[in-house]
Amino acid sequence: MNTILVPTDFSNTADNALNYAIDLANAYRLDITLLHVVSIATVGAVNSLATVSNAEEQLALAEKHMIEKVTALSESNPDITFHYQVEMGFLSDSLKELGK
Repeated sequence: MNTILVPTDFSNTADNALNYAIDLANAYRLDITLLHVVSIATVGAVNSLATVSNAEEQLALAEKHMIEKVTALSESNPDITFHYQVEMGFLSDSLKELGK
């Protein structure tokens, strides 16, 4: 299986990269895996941008957001298979693990 890995923080910039990946996936018949990592560094951090202080709540919120995004993407791009992963940790570690 050939897959494009697209890390996302659900920002407009990440969506721009995702749109580019969708174009590539359509052109080369590739799958897309979306990855969102809830950073350990921001869980419960003082002055954190995170609006939810509990790590489990952050994961649940990210999972919900990801499911909504993947559902909408699948409906608008029926020729692409979308996968996703939401986890807690460090982005660099997650990318290394998925790249194996």
